[in-house]
Amino acid sequence: MYFEDSGAFTGEVSAPMLLDIGVDSVILGHSERRQNFGETDEALARKVRRAIEAGLQPILCCGETEAERESGDTDAVLSHQVITDLAEVHTDDLDKVVIAYEPIWAIGTGKVATVEQAQEAIHFIRNLLRSRDPEAAQRVRILYGGSVKPGNAAELMAQPDIDGALVGGASLDPEDFGGIVPAAAGRPGWQGPPGSRSTGWPWSSSTGGAWRHPVPATRFHWRTRPTSTGSGASIRRPS
Repeated sequence: MYFEDSGAFTGEVSAPMLLDIGVDSVILGHSERRQNFGETDEALARKVRRAIEAGLQPILCCGETEAERESGDTDAVLSHQVITDLAEVHTDDLDKVVIAYEPIWAIGTGKVATVEQAQEAIHFIRNLLRSRDPEAAQRVRILYGGSVKPGNAAELMAQPDIDGALVGGASLDPEDFGGIVPAAAGRPGWQGPPGSRSTGWPWSSSTGGAWRHPVPATRFHWRTRPTSTGSGASIRRPS
């Protein structure tokens, strides 16, 4: 999504265009956009702000390369990305942003961060948010993404700072994605969509599925609407 609503920006997609087709959330800052299309953190700051202004929920991706992790620069990379990308977001709007920590070396490679690595990085991100507003930091949902599979989802989601998972490749296989559901279904705090017998975490589909932090079901309503990169069931706070 581009940060301008109109103009001579051939090939770009604007917030009004997404809203016009019923989209309610948008992935921003994915590593492929950063690496392949030269998307900068300064541009992302404008995109995140514009998404919120338009009523879209930004899902902001951040994460380090393998070389950056091996050189001990993970914290520095995450600090720059998170602080810069959220620089134009008012403190009162911080909890409108979902953050997805996706170590680049674990996206689609079959590699996965250890539970300790994922928790450590996401705890670090939450502390960055605490420096702006401790209460907002607790409300912001921070997800882990990067080769999430049925075999590792439960252990990842059991960590205190990991509010869910942004599922990529596994969401393309119904059996794999279905195998991830029980990892969230055991967590207390919400009920499934109307007519569902399952319990678990709220879900929204994007490139994959995003499992969200448990909250009382009465605070949400279910609706089926497309996101910027796909479609599926989503759950949101009622406006």
